Amino acid sequence: MMMMRILLAAILATVPAAAAMARESINCVGQNQAYLAHVTEPLEDTTRSYAQGAVRILILSAPEPACCGTAVAVLMPDPLDGARICRLLITDDEQGWGGMTFGPGAASDDPASGLRVPMTATVWEGEGFHKEPVTVFVDQATGRVHIR
Repeated sequence: MMMMRILLAAILATVPAAAAMARESINCVGQNQAYLAHVTEPLEDTTRSYAQGAVRILILSAPEPACCGTAVAVLMPDPLDGARICRLLITDDEQGWGGMTFGPGAASDDPASGLRVPMTATVWEGEGFHKEPVTVFVDQATGRVHIR
């Protein structure tokens, strides 16, 4: 029994906790990562519009930190008054990813659960990078934006 617990603990220690948990967005206002100059070019590769243009997702890349300055911004109507709001997605340590791309696959928009946009994150793991599929979730009805 003790050996089983040790084995289970060793397996769980190799699974990054952040990868399994949803990361909630924060308000773009006052965030260095949301600086407009960080919009990555070419724009046709790093921005997408959804929901008849009401939602725009942008990949942002700050020069620092060198390993992980990439963030995702979501522009959408405020569910309370319709004004444009910006939500920022960054890693739990508030740095960012090593990179981000759209896909693989197409986005889906379900009125019950909201918009789902598949993306691929480049994640720094101490000594190197690896690719990790993630999904950006946008619920226009509530204004909730998160990535998992």
